[in-house]
Amino acid sequence: MTRFAPNQGGGSAEMEGLPLFADFLRRASLTTQPGDTVTWEVNVSEQMRPHVLALARRMDFLTDDALGQSFVNARSPKSPVIAWLSKADFSAWLTLFERCFGHSMPRSQWEWKYRDALHPGIGVWVQGQLIAFYGGMPRDILWMGAPQLGIQIGDVMVHPEHKSSLSRKGPFQMAASTFLEQTLSKGAPFWAGFGFPNQRAMLVARKLHLYEPVDQISLLSWQAKAKDWPWRWVLSEVKPDELGFIDKLWAQMAQAFVGSVLGRRDQAYVQERYMSHPTLHYKILRLQHKVWRHDLGCLVVRHHTDQRLEVMDWIAPPKNFSHLIGAARYLAAQMACTEAYTWVTQSHEHWLMGPDTQRELLDVAIPSNSWVEGNATGAPQNKWWLTSGDTDFK
Repeated sequence: MTRFAPNQGGGSAEMEGLPLFADFLRRASLTTQPGDTVTWEVNVSEQMRPHVLALARRMDFLTDDALGQSFVNARSPKSPVIAWLSKADFSAWLTLFERCFGHSMPRSQWEWKYRDALHPGIGVWVQGQLIAFYGGMPRDILWMGAPQLGIQIGDVMVHPEHKSSLSRKGPFQMAASTFLEQTLSKGAPFWAGFGFPNQRAMLVARKLHLYEPVDQISLLSWQAKAKDWPWRWVLSEVKPDELGFIDKLWAQMAQAFVGSVLGRRDQAYVQERYMSHPTLHYKILRLQHKVWRHDLGCLVVRHHTDQRLEVMDWIAPPKNFSHLIGAARYLAAQMACTEAYTWVTQSHEHWLMGPDTQRELLDVAIPSNSWVEGNATGAPQNKWWLTSGDTDFK
């Protein structure tokens, strides 16, 4: 019988319990032979035990109540290894990413994207090859006014030669179910998760009982307009050391959205998300009253090569959103763009609707975990405020 003790050090909540067990099984799969018995010498709570047993079965380790926390290696050469990736796995991750999406990603962007994650996500290996990945990026959120730690799903991938997405034993299901159990189950580190899958991916996940839709994305657009710019408004681009004004606007916005779920949008977030992006350039705009000099709002925009201006973020109390729309249209005209547009959740699009607004419902859903019982009591339907900037790919 082989015995493994958990890795020492760390101490992060993300590495306690279930993630350590995934690491334990990964090492056991590489260092033991079929028929060997391994023992997990860590106390397993009743809450954790179903997830421990589920992961063991996925990796072809047999369990027996009579053996306590011991597991028999029943693996074959094609049995999967399911575990958290580390930063040292970038090369394997990039190979899978290029195979799935047809383009590359600089390591600097990968490190920026997963900057707050101890591990980028769950991987599935078969015969030493990474064939599936389910990633997650921590995000501070406000959950009906209460600060919580959420996680944003991204870079979900299955190698084209291993696509059995609808199979309950396929690599997507293995990666997704393990990720949800270890991040969003009751007692796990994260309060809620969200992402931006298309409807086809959403349908697959629903058939596998992984998550359910709680909202959808609309695209709103406005024609560029330079005329009738109010004399009392001043719109100016700000530098990285001039972001202090955002915190007050964010506090006003957070108070107004106490009945919603939304990501933190303070000065530190804007710096990390936009100013520190290694490959894309954004403009941060400050809208002020010319006479009283008080701040009306903040816009984060991105100028696209098709001469369209995308509003990534709106930071203001919603009563000022109409002013920000006017500012976005004015800025689009000044930059020789044809229009300004944004993504926003359908449930909250009314805050940005007006007589000149064009609306298109997109093939992008907002999912919520339905695989495991989570920390939150139920998934709130139509409560999310998400915009272009909440994505990890825009």
